[in-house]
Amino acid sequence: MALRPRQRGPDALQALLPEVEIRSLLARVSTRHFGGEYADVKASFVRQRQLACISPLHRHIWLHEALNSPDVPETVFETILFHELLHLEIPPGPDSSGRMKMHPDSFRVEEGRRCPSLSDSWRWLGANLHLKHDEKQECTQVVKRLLRLSDTQRRWALETLGVSLPRVIRLGDSAWRLAPPAYRTAAFEASLQLRGVQRISAPSRDTSRRPSKGASPV
Repeated sequence: MALRPRQRGPDALQALLPEVEIRSLLARVSTRHFGGEYADVKASFVRQRQLACISPLHRHIWLHEALNSPDVPETVFETILFHELLHLEIPPGPDSSGRMKMHPDSFRVEEGRRCPSLSDSWRWLGANLHLKHDEKQECTQVVKRLLRLSDTQRRWALETLGVSLPRVIRLGDSAWRLAPPAYRTAAFEASLQLRGVQRISAPSRDTSRRPSKGASPV
């Protein structure tokens, strides 16, 4: 997407320290696919809704903080960076129906023709991040997913599985993806445990009614 991200608060203005050497990847994409035309473009990780976006004016690419992790394949970065740099080569224009689009038909054609890892990269992104496509804004957003655990759930996980869990877990971020399998299993087992307790303690509950506000989301 060729827009600057909306950022709020002083922390949002500070680029996140990268765990990924994004500059070398960006230089490689610029050289391999654009003949080094965009060697001056910079990139950084920030807190934003969009998966990625570029400002042609600032010559800067902003990447969602969820990508700031060593477990993200290089091919995924190459696909995203290629997409953003392609905005500089193919600016917004009319599609086949005459409507102005951020991604005109020529953009999609060139992306499909010149980006070899396009399908595999989006398959990885869809499997590891919770994404939502905004048709109006023509962008892909990263949706935050939270797992909230009650004191009962956390105590059950500690006593039964020997794993200490926080009250709130952000699913899909780098810390979650890099967590040991036992930690992730304990989190999900604990969330299911509360459901079981609710079913046992209230067998006559009318399940046709909407969940109460106190129900723990999963």
